[in-house]
Amino acid sequence: MSTTSTVTPQLEKLFLHWIFKNSQFFKSVEGNFFKNEDLKFVYNAARNEFLFSQDKQCPSIKEIKTMVRSLDPDEKISTDLLNAILKNDFTDYRDEFIETRFKAWVLSNSTIAGLVESIEKIKNIDRVDYTAVNEAVDLIKNVINEKTTIDLGDSSIGIDFDDPDAHNQETFANKLPTGWEAFDTMLGGGIDRKTLTVYMGMVGGGKSITLQNFCVNFADAGFNVLYVTLELSEKKALKRMGSMRLNIDINQYDVLSKDREFMKEKIDEANGKCTAGLFERQPGKIWIKEFPSGSATCTDIENVVKLIYETTGKRVDALIVDYIQIMKVDPHYKVENMLYLKGKYLAEGLRAIGQRHNLAVMTATQISKEKYNANDLELNDLPESKAIADTADSVIGIIRTPQMKIEGRYHWKRLKLRDSESEYDRIGFDFNKKTLKIYNGEFIENVL
Repeated sequence: MSTTSTVTPQLEKLFLHWIFKNSQFFKSVEGNFFKNEDLKFVYNAARNEFLFSQDKQCPSIKEIKTMVRSLDPDEKISTDLLNAILKNDFTDYRDEFIETRFKAWVLSNSTIAGLVESIEKIKNIDRVDYTAVNEAVDLIKNVINEKTTIDLGDSSIGIDFDDPDAHNQETFANKLPTGWEAFDTMLGGGIDRKTLTVYMGMVGGGKSITLQNFCVNFADAGFNVLYVTLELSEKKALKRMGSMRLNIDINQYDVLSKDREFMKEKIDEANGKCTAGLFERQPGKIWIKEFPSGSATCTDIENVVKLIYETTGKRVDALIVDYIQIMKVDPHYKVENMLYLKGKYLAEGLRAIGQRHNLAVMTATQISKEKYNANDLELNDLPESKAIADTADSVIGIIRTPQMKIEGRYHWKRLKLRDSESEYDRIGFDFNKKTLKIYNGEFIENVL
């Protein structure tokens, strides 16, 4: 026996009034979602008024009647029918009954619209032209992602300032401790979820090593991490993080890693040390995903975040992308040879992933060549896209002079902190060249 439900005109009428009640849905619900022609006509009249209005308020019932009559002078929709359509029947239904069905209706129609649009984009291309097919596939991924990424749950008016409970910042839930006490102090407790942190440094200056250390520290604190590598292979990135987390000499890793029992023992030992403050926690997971340089869009990366949840049931707490300058802009943005706009779209795209999935996003970018090996960095030392720094919530400079490399030292300098102030600008770290661990962070008062 089939259990498939039919979307009746009565349900569509309830959905119509649900949108009138929650006018933010006018933007994402298209008129052709309605199968009943009379409801579609009335909805399109109300939607057009909303979209072209300045105050973005749902038109009143009287205004809708006036617009329908002006668009339907022959009264194909009779006055009695129009009154019946615009009569609110909510008193006979629970909100939960309407809302759950409304969400399913919107999401299914949006997905179908995305599939139809995707077919149009690919059906007339040369199917043996790899470049054309690849570009079409990128466009289709973006179309499907946009059509299915709909906020269906935000029907609230926001936070009430006068609610004392709303002022609780819930630091433990909203910040990820980094494992470096001095750095957490500088950041006001750790890396915030829904933010973008950018590290800037020279080629070979430790950007990847820094990001990989964050992966290990987050996992040790019980947080799940997705590390997207656009430069190193998955195996090489895994080797580095394995050396850090399992305390294995990087120069002996290739040989020791062949011993499965030895590696299992080291992994179990590392997982057994997982703590967060005074409380023991389950160790976090680290997933390493490789994309070829210049091929990964924000949509591609977000799809991996979604796939992890769909296949494992685990949510990603930190997304680390190594690194932003070798990402690819989604094809529908026309930014060829426009470096500022490219940086803007990529940085905004990564930050939006963090906001949609409640995770912290970190990446890195290169400094201008004239600042290689310099003892100091400033925000304007980004050579190409100032937009990356403008969009980021935090920007940290990695300083490593030739002498510091010999001594096994790093300096991190805060260049931008949107939501925190610190007495000191710099933190100095030691670096273990055998295990690639960055440790012993301490504030530095003066730099000669």
